[in-house]
Amino acid sequence: MPRIMEEEITDNVGRSQPPVVIDGRNVAGSAIQESKGWAWDRVTTIANYHLNNGSETVIAVIPCWEKELKKSLLGLGVEVVPFQINNDNEIDDRIILGLASTNNGYIITNDASMPKHLDRGLIDREWFANSNIGFQFVEDKYIPNFPSSWIYECRHKSSSLMETEVRI
Repeated sequence: MPRIMEEEITDNVGRSQPPVVIDGRNVAGSAIQESKGWAWDRVTTIANYHLNNGSETVIAVIPCWEKELKKSLLGLGVEVVPFQINNDNEIDDRIILGLASTNNGYIITNDASMPKHLDRGLIDREWFANSNIGFQFVEDKYIPNFPSSWIYECRHKSSSLMETEVRI
């Protein structure tokens, strides 16, 4: 599946973008690999990026104990879905998949094991591959790795909005 890096989407700035669902635990945990510990500010960085680039709906799935992060995200206009891990260490993955599916949105995660939750056939693997935005941080800068469907979706939403505006 072809992927599109941030530099290739500069023509989409200011256009309406699809909803995004942020895998908060995966995003914050990505700093652990760099020996930085949990970096919850990365969730805010990603939310800001997508809000500033035209996503009208940004949803962050975060642990319920991250109260300061929740407050910060709500202040930005991000929809926050807190979760609590009891006996199910992967409850957030299923919440994220459900939210992205019902909102016709994209999932921001590098979680390679998330597709295992698709085995029941409610959502197919092709949908996940087309709806997953991978990412990296370089010197604390968020660099999304968009699926090729992202550009199509952005252009489609923008042309639909423009047609609506002309009719009014």
